[in-house]
Amino acid sequence: MSTCAGRPPELLPETVSTLVSKFYKFGAVQAASVKSFPSFEDRNYYFIALSSNGNKGEYILKVSNPIGIKIDQLYGINQLMSHLKSYGLCLGCPLTDRKGDSVVQLSKSQLVLMNQPVSSSNELGRTNEAVPSECEPGELVYFLRVLVYVPGTLLHHVERHHFVPSLLYSIGEKLAKMDKVLMVC
Repeated sequence: MSTCAGRPPELLPETVSTLVSKFYKFGAVQAASVKSFPSFEDRNYYFIALSSNGNKGEYILKVSNPIGIKIDQLYGINQLMSHLKSYGLCLGCPLTDRKGDSVVQLSKSQLVLMNQPVSSSNELGRTNEAVPSECEPGELVYFLRVLVYVPGTLLHHVERHHFVPSLLYSIGEKLAKMDKVLMVC
């Protein structure tokens, strides 16, 4: 599992399940459902879980690269996403953690400790008891967010012969609506 610069390490499916269960109000998180999604600097993990109201839902755990982004920027992005969603744009909005916050801070050492594979010598599996609860001053900190998953196909995965006028018109409509909503801000 390699990491470049501040890019978060690759996480095991069990780690994603543990992180989500520890910090967010989910019921059972299906570790078998965890899939890594492509991203340039961050790590994105799709998963299926029971929500706090008992419904099964699809979500994305975003582990942000702390190099080049500040927590205030993430809060701003979260507010922007919620604002756009309130005007009917279809996008995944951030969920709050157990403390009511939309961004969880986790130090590199906390993340590394939680990402240890279950060894055969430890039949009970990992324990998070040794994981520090606070970040040390000056330590690299990753930012975690959970977003509601919005199914669809990325535009760059659409084959060129499917670029029909109706698709391009639909994209233009959504971009115009987003532009109009942003002008209201």
